Amino acid sequence: MAIPEPEHGLVINYAYLWHHEHRQGPEEGRKDKPSVIVMAAERMRDGTVEVTVLPMTHATPLDQVSAVEIPAAVKR
Repeated sequence: MAIPEPEHGLVINYAYLWHHEHRQGPEEGRKDKPSVIVMAAERMRDGTVEVTVLPMTHATPLDQVSAVEIPAAVKR
């Protein structure tokens, strides 16, 4: 299977490192989690694509201000 080009809205598996995990010392996430690409931008100087991802989780976030609930239709 070919790897798709990164684009916003694409859901990928990514070893996301939560902030509380980072504070404990690890530099990489422990396991792959579903994550959504929220930005994919090509760098002008070298043509590489810089990607920003956010994790998706079933747990209620502690910080309600920076969290976004996935709409029910998307969950189904």
